[in-house]
Amino acid sequence: MTVRWIPNAVSLLRIALVVPVLLLILNGSYGAALLLFMIAGFSDGLDGYLAQRLDCQTRLGALLDPVADKLLVAGVFVTLAIIGLIPVWLTTIVILRDVVIFGGAVLYHY
Repeated sequence: MTVRWIPNAVSLLRIALVVPVLLLILNGSYGAALLLFMIAGFSDGLDGYLAQRLDCQTRLGALLDPVADKLLVAGVFVTLAIIGLIPVWLTTIVILRDVVIFGGAVLYHY
């Protein structure tokens, strides 16, 4: 793997952590889920830092980073709502916010 792909690999790692985080929440292993969520959160800052530091920003990285963020956050909110730990209305607001931001970005760019 060349240095250019390291930040993208970090973003892909964050995407790969989504399913284990959700499964841990569903199994009631909240501490382990929180630990993995925090690692994923750390990787969010790390990929951007590495991309800038190594001067290897890519279009793929610019796409992967927000997708990874949205998958993780939306997945956790939906899972917590399904098991009744947070209200559905809160999950709806968080997801609608992201939909509105995405829609605005699409309208702005096209």
